[in-house]
Amino acid sequence: MKARLSDNVFVLAVIKEGYPQGGGQYVHGSTNYEGELVRGRMHGKGVLTMEGMKQDGHFAEGNFEEGTCAMQQGWTYIGKTLDSRWDGEGLQMKHQDGEEYEGDVKGGAFHGVGLLTCGDGRKFRGVFDRGSKSGPGRMVLATGENVQANFDKERMTGDRTISFLNGSTMRFSESYQDDKSDVLYAFANGLVVQGFSESGRLNGTCSVNRESEATGPELPSFEFRGEMKAGAVHGPGMLSFGKLRYEGKWAGGTAHGEGTLFEVGAHSKTAIPLRVTSYTFGARNDAHVPPADPHGGDASEDEMIPFEDRTS
Repeated sequence: MKARLSDNVFVLAVIKEGYPQGGGQYVHGSTNYEGELVRGRMHGKGVLTMEGMKQDGHFAEGNFEEGTCAMQQGWTYIGKTLDSRWDGEGLQMKHQDGEEYEGDVKGGAFHGVGLLTCGDGRKFRGVFDRGSKSGPGRMVLATGENVQANFDKERMTGDRTISFLNGSTMRFSESYQDDKSDVLYAFANGLVVQGFSESGRLNGTCSVNRESEATGPELPSFEFRGEMKAGAVHGPGMLSFGKLRYEGKWAGGTAHGEGTLFEVGAHSKTAIPLRVTSYTFGARNDAHVPPADPHGGDASEDEMIPFEDRTS
């Protein structure tokens, strides 16, 4: 039967012992409940619709206990509640734009450990604090690369490692601040770069090396230690390439200025002073050797040490 309790409240249900019982409907202004009732209270399966929210699931003594709750802001909660609050572990949340979350929730927000999947395919598994990434976590990009780092209110802080699909990695130190950091790049082809990065480019004292044992004979080993500026070798530095070593000045990524070329073999170690205008990783382009005798005249071609093994 239908009973009007006031101007904007009525109940459509069986009245038993003075209370609505069994399946029925309760309407109070913009609030509408359809489902099971016990002594006039929502109890059992039902659907509660009110301004900005729709709950569909199981109720107990007037409180929503388990099911789905669709919010006007676009989020849908799935799971169990605590006194009608979305608190607990293993809860699910889905947004109408495709974003999904599964994990710990407090007060209706991500809080604790969880997995967030964005609409564009990015995923983050880690620690949240009141809806924000805060703590250790790993983010997997839609392209497959992943970033492992610490977060503070969505911002990455401290040590972080970026892993690429080809096996290369980039590691930033805990000193990262204002786009400045000590960095270590380890590439899949065996190249390792270590130094100080500023605005994405190496600056200051850095080292670059590649071990041939890790890459095969098609990629020879070399090592550089010295100064870099805006990502290029610039200033004093040392380059070892096969059995040759150059120590001297560099500019814009090439050897440029005064330096010394060493040829080191099983039976000899030769050091020749050079005036170099351009030298790039093993190819000599205008290296001037000073006179071989004090009376003048350039050294003969045979006396020059080219960038190849002359020890045999």
